[in-house]
Amino acid sequence: MMESTVNDVFFWLFLGVLWWFFFDLYHKYRLDLYRQNLFEIRDALFEEAAKYGLFEDKAYTMTRITINGMIRFAHEVSFLRLFLGYFFHSWFVRKDIAGLYMRDYMVALNKLPEEQKKAVIRARVHAHMVLASHVLHTSVVLLPLFYVTFGLLKIMRLASRVIQWAFESKRHIKRWAFVDAEAYCIGKPVHDNHLAA
Repeated sequence: MMESTVNDVFFWLFLGVLWWFFFDLYHKYRLDLYRQNLFEIRDALFEEAAKYGLFEDKAYTMTRITINGMIRFAHEVSFLRLFLGYFFHSWFVRKDIAGLYMRDYMVALNKLPEEQKKAVIRARVHAHMVLASHVLHTSVVLLPLFYVTFGLLKIMRLASRVIQWAFESKRHIKRWAFVDAEAYCIGKPVHDNHLAA
């Protein structure tokens, strides 16, 4: 009885430490990393703007302001908020705001030459990618799911390489010749009849 109580105490203590580590220390680290990545994307965009003279361009300005907003409200980003926002945005966001933003952005973007357009789009895409990475790495639901899926894909890739090696390496090609020879014998008459017809 006493041993069971001690085990329960240690179990709950372990869960408490794990909870504190993930939701406090780890989250703070991921938040700092997310913001740092956004700063780097913004700096790279600034360099592109200096290179192409985009400082007065609306597409550049909108992208820079958007990244600044992402930096400022990084602490409020979560999987639950993104999930609810994505599937139920019409309840939370006025449609005309999102529509106006995209219309203005696309009009401004389409005025740019191709290289400048690519630079602005690249910054926006990178910002979304680091946002997705942040959400993935701070979600208690998505993180384990991602690593299990990633692990399975790695195992499948390794299995695929082993199978490829077993069938394609010079040493094994002759050993599998009986399968090919049998299939060839079966397929040859069909092929010959098809040519004769």
